[in-house]
Amino acid sequence: MTVADYDLDRVLIYNTVPAGAGAEPDIVVGQTDFSSRETTCDAVHVTIPETVEITPNGKLVVTDSEHHRVLIWNGVPTSHGQPADLVLGQADFTHCQQNDDNQDGERDEAPTARTLSFPAGLWTDGSRLVVNDYENNRTLIWNTFPTSNFQPADVVLGQADFSSSMPNDGNQDGQTDEAPSARTLNYPYDGVDSNGRQLAIADSGNARVLIWNSFPTANFQPADVVLGQSDFAHYAPNDDDQDGSMDSAASARVMISPTGVRFHQDKLLVSDEGANRVLVFQSQ
Repeated sequence: MTVADYDLDRVLIYNTVPAGAGAEPDIVVGQTDFSSRETTCDAVHVTIPETVEITPNGKLVVTDSEHHRVLIWNGVPTSHGQPADLVLGQADFTHCQQNDDNQDGERDEAPTARTLSFPAGLWTDGSRLVVNDYENNRTLIWNTFPTSNFQPADVVLGQADFSSSMPNDGNQDGQTDEAPSARTLNYPYDGVDSNGRQLAIADSGNARVLIWNSFPTANFQPADVVLGQSDFAHYAPNDDDQDGSMDSAASARVMISPTGVRFHQDKLLVSDEGANRVLVFQSQ
């Protein structure tokens, strides 16, 4: 079992799932030991790790969010502070600036297919990789699992191309539109998951969850289903009557700030953080 210990800038690894309270982790990565808290930009340390996954073939993947990169270990670490083997979002382990394609240490005006700006959520089945690129208002898809540093993504959702980054920019004029659409995103955070066929993304800034009924294969591909809103053009949180204003009470079909999604058997679970609850949707 792995835990992203967000505030302490580390990832904890339990070699077996704890059977009771008080169990101590076996390994820490992101730090050299359990008492350290360093944020150095290198292959060892992480800063604000949002999400951690172990692939079916035994790789460890971490969104090192404040370093604007994704770290990959080719095997689950067996020693404290074990350095990562591969990095996405940067050309090497000593660069940590957001959207820095030329790697000069300065933020570029626009992102590219290989840069990141606060990557938050991730999903992988060991063959594909999906990352919510939070501050670029997009989700990146690698159709095959990356094997080299700075490897560019193959598909982008939320934007028409890899150089655009504005939220809810349906016409891609570089300005935020009055309303979202089935193709746009507004600060997608941790929530991204797939059951191998469908893809779900928590579009947190639009108070909704988007679902693609088949795994996306094209840039700017529109979602098929929206939860939390009656259509793709509404975005106000907790807006059951869909008048564009937040209601005073929650309901079964609205959200405030969805941050997590998880497919489980025939259900979709949504962490509606702003409403302090988890919503369970049964497939129809």
